[in-house]
Amino acid sequence: MAFKEYKRLSRKVSDDFSSPEKLLEEIKKKEYKPVMAFFGAEKMRIENAIDYIKKALLGEKSSEFNYEVFYCEEESGVKLYRSFVTPSFMGGNKLILAREAEKLREEDYSDLSKIIKYDQFKGTLLILVYYQDELSVRGKSATEFVKELRKRKAIYRFDVLANSELMKKVQNFLGKSGIVIEQDAFLYLVQELGNQQDVIFNILSQLVMYDPSKKKITLQDIKSFVFNFRGFTVYDFTNAIAGKRIDEALRILDISGNSRENLIQLVQPVMRMLEQLYLTKSLLEKQSSISAISERLGIPYKIVESEFVPQARNFDRNKLIKSMQFMSRFDLMLRTSALPPEMIISNLLFDLCL
Repeated sequence: MAFKEYKRLSRKVSDDFSSPEKLLEEIKKKEYKPVMAFFGAEKMRIENAIDYIKKALLGEKSSEFNYEVFYCEEESGVKLYRSFVTPSFMGGNKLILAREAEKLREEDYSDLSKIIKYDQFKGTLLILVYYQDELSVRGKSATEFVKELRKRKAIYRFDVLANSELMKKVQNFLGKSGIVIEQDAFLYLVQELGNQQDVIFNILSQLVMYDPSKKKITLQDIKSFVFNFRGFTVYDFTNAIAGKRIDEALRILDISGNSRENLIQLVQPVMRMLEQLYLTKSLLEKQSSISAISERLGIPYKIVESEFVPQARNFDRNKLIKSMQFMSRFDLMLRTSALPPEMIISNLLFDLCL
């Protein structure tokens, strides 16, 4: 993404932390720090910054050989340190991403303290991502580690965007699909759900899947979709299918209402979700990165990472194909069969979760 798209990433932040705006100025000047830490309420902005850094550091056609991702609950500080001191492939730059850094243990920070001794960038960059609204660590080693990063101005806080900035992001996001959103609809959505970009984009993604033919999102659309179907998400339903949890799938359908009209309206978004899961599965098998999958689907990185990738891995290819066939038959039965909807649902769930 272009640098200008990130010019207004930050609002006023604590003096203890650097701003995303400052971070992007440093990247533009190629003033990299060997170790950085990200945190804040706006998770999607963190992902956007990571994607921008990856492209700037490794190039547009970045080599996955020089890009490593660790999940701190599963990995140790020793592994992070070893990765950091291991030379990059073919002598290029190297990016190490440590997600869920809030789950690092005290002994992990003892190993990370060896990394903090590297105060000059020499081709390898480690980013620690804390999924916390406010940065909080415990233990002497952890506290000293964070204290040193603060001293170096290497901790960046990502606050939520102001409504006017978020509105522009939403318009750009929907505009890719030729859709506009009315201002009162946007403001109502923010009023009810808050102004976290990932939450707003998640809801709008579902609304687009619910009715792909829609070109304008009105206040009534937001009210009827978000709040009449408050407990229903397409993700939850397909996740229940993947796990063969009939009771959970039935509960989700019950929330939407068991009238033929409501059930017919749900077929299209579920079918679209299954198609996107199939594409995600295919791309994962080709070892595509999450960023590449996100770009191909036209769906925000965080949603792809947290929803699509785990579900795609839980499905096998044949199961996805059969599920789409079962949903097509379900749609036909709802429109033509004299059987009560409850019986049609039972047959569908038996087929899907078998």
